[in-house]
Amino acid sequence: MQAGRAARHLAGNCVWGWRFPIVPLADLCCGLSKQCPLIRNKRRALEVPVEQDAAPQGTSQTSHHNHETTKTTCSGLDAAVDTPEKRAAGLTKLALVFALAVSPLLLARPTAAVDTLPILWEAGGQSAGNDGAGQAARVAVDLTGNVAVVSGPSLARDLAVTSYTSGGVFRWENAVSPSIGTFQGDWVAAAPNGDVVAVGHNINASGHPIAITLVRFGSKGTLQWRLDVPGTFPSIGRLLVDSGGNAYLAFNSLGDGQDIQLRKYNPAGSLLWSQVNKHRLLFQQLRHFARTQPE
Repeated sequence: MQAGRAARHLAGNCVWGWRFPIVPLADLCCGLSKQCPLIRNKRRALEVPVEQDAAPQGTSQTSHHNHETTKTTCSGLDAAVDTPEKRAAGLTKLALVFALAVSPLLLARPTAAVDTLPILWEAGGQSAGNDGAGQAARVAVDLTGNVAVVSGPSLARDLAVTSYTSGGVFRWENAVSPSIGTFQGDWVAAAPNGDVVAVGHNINASGHPIAITLVRFGSKGTLQWRLDVPGTFPSIGRLLVDSGGNAYLAFNSLGDGQDIQLRKYNPAGSLLWSQVNKHRLLFQQLRHFARTQPE
């Protein structure tokens, strides 16, 4: 009857109990696989028939049969008999497995929540007065890696474009002054030949937009042409330059998104065509779409 009691004790108290903690850890580490010897032997122990305990008295093979059954039950698990030595060994194995499981977490180097990218170079800077290029609005990169930044108000009122090499070395800076009001930068785009096209808007003393100015600088910073577009509270949507160097300007001229103005200029600054669509909701949707698209 010793084997039957041991098997029932193992099944009833030790599968998830504290007496044999190594058994559930074996289940966890082996993924409850049928190929795991610990689980296979545990299953074999649990499948010992209870009827084997009740061998008829007086039979000369009873003691030998029970002894063999006990050996089969304890094979592999080495834990069918509840003794202090077995419990101590189980706790020792539990501590070892726990230490092996948590050691990678304790020894691992903490990773920052956000990786910091290396800064290759810096340019520009801050100015406490009105002697700088103003606030940067947009940036563009040409085919050779040169960088152009549009900003304003430069020197308190101008629209400026500053160019740097791909390594961050200053190349040139040029600016245009408003006929009225103060400039703020909006968009800049690089042409395939290295020219830079930029657009900004004028604001009055109340901060309301009153006009739009489109400029083009050569690859060396020389002003090629300038176009002033008047409007009633105008707003700029987007500026693009195609592979032929033609510039496309999307804006509204009536304020509050009440119209769509789309114009195409050739590299010399001549207007090729213009389209107007007085549909307020459509312009607002296009303007939002343009501002949310990557450069």
